[in-house]
Amino acid sequence: MPESPKDERTPELDTSAERTPLEEQNAGHWQLFGDLLAFQFKLVLDATRDLFLSPISIIAAVVGFLSRSENPGRYFYQLLELGHETDRWINLFGAGSKQPGDDPTAISSDTYLRKVENVVKTHYQKGGLVKNLKDSTDEVIDKIRKD
Repeated sequence: MPESPKDERTPELDTSAERTPLEEQNAGHWQLFGDLLAFQFKLVLDATRDLFLSPISIIAAVVGFLSRSENPGRYFYQLLELGHETDRWINLFGAGSKQPGDDPTAISSDTYLRKVENVVKTHYQKGGLVKNLKDSTDEVIDKIRKD
């Protein structure tokens, strides 16, 4: 199993200079949790897109079959191109690998997920509900690991 990628997108929740091994492990678990949530969100986007593309592709092909055009597949192949563009935008497996040629400045679902992540981290650093939830969750996980 390949090692999970080190994420350099944003700073960790715990901004203290030195961490204990347990805090390091918790940071890795939180990164995994964030990547899991992002992947699940992208799966929903991908499935929703597929639900729309399936009937539309049939309609596009039928229109092509019935047309007297020299290019009967025009609409169908345009739809395939749109599907390819949405694949790049969704970037379903983006957390698992960085491909050569990936454009980090390209707008994708990751752009919006990073914005949400930054908002959550900002709220954590301010304290309050997000900090209390994370700290309480860390305590529960630590207790489970010890037992």
